[in-house]
Amino acid sequence: MRRDEAEALVQSVEGRMCVRFYRRADGTLLTDDCPVGLQAVRRQFKIAVGVATATIVLMFGTVLTALGFTRVGDPNGRRLRDIEPFRTIVERFNPTTPPAQVMMGEMACPIPAAPPPQPAQPPEPEEALPARRS
Repeated sequence: MRRDEAEALVQSVEGRMCVRFYRRADGTLLTDDCPVGLQAVRRQFKIAVGVATATIVLMFGTVLTALGFTRVGDPNGRRLRDIEPFRTIVERFNPTTPPAQVMMGEMACPIPAAPPPQPAQPPEPEEALPARRS
């Protein structure tokens, strides 16, 4: 509502009205909360509630999975952590395989093995000696 409109409204009822004016940053006056601003606040609130709800549901499901609760109505009694994709997620945070053992202490270097024996080579032929003359 512009200024002249607000003045006309007050003059039309001769000043006998109970009203609350809201002055916006641009100088305009409103007789009610700004619907655009109120809509923005409601939208932000809905988004915040949605994010909070999704976070709580995700955390609750993760805790139940990690604790190993069984699926409802599963005749085999399998746990949620035994079913993909939960198995991969739980294995990432709580691995079932034991870590490799670390051995500590003095080092013992292995003794190198003796080289394998070389095959015997045939003797070289002797040079022919000159015949003896008697």
